[in-house]
Amino acid sequence: HIHSDDVAYIPQEITFDTNNNLWISYQFSQTMDNMNDYSPGGIRMVEYHNLRNQSDDIWHNSFLDELNGQNVWSIALSKDKYKNQILWLMTDYGIMGYILNESYTHSGNIMVDFTPIEDEYYFGNLSYQAGCKLRVDNQNNIWITTKTDGLRIIQNNGQLLDNNLGVVTV
Repeated sequence: HIHSDDVAYIPQEITFDTNNNLWISYQFSQTMDNMNDYSPGGIRMVEYHNLRNQSDDIWHNSFLDELNGQNVWSIALSKDKYKNQILWLMTDYGIMGYILNESYTHSGNIMVDFTPIEDEYYFGNLSYQAGCKLRVDNQNNIWITTKTDGLRIIQNNGQLLDNNLGVVTV
């Protein structure tokens, strides 16, 4: 029972953070005449309270504005060894992880700081599309599945496995 008045029409995936906020990834698409955006891509976050009451939902549409106009095919949340939440995003450019620092103002408005764990995208040389996925295992490692390039793994500390052990192409 979550509804947005924003024109973001092609959601791809959802995930929940430790504060029960809902994160949604979107595909980018233009109208048939390529004159207007049909779906802006990027991500949105929803603070929901009572699922039966959509009027108490608070939508945040301006987080990571650099993702507007980009496909975000998959989204996942993990934790590092310090219990920081990491928001993982799969875009056409690769995989990016952001440490989330959520805080609230005195008036109760949420503020989120995003700190990238790497300067460059992970696996930027792979092809990503609808159907490719990010998944988190019980040790907070990130599993990346692709339709054409196999499987990759990022360890929970943001490092890649040595000797290409995290690369499966068979």
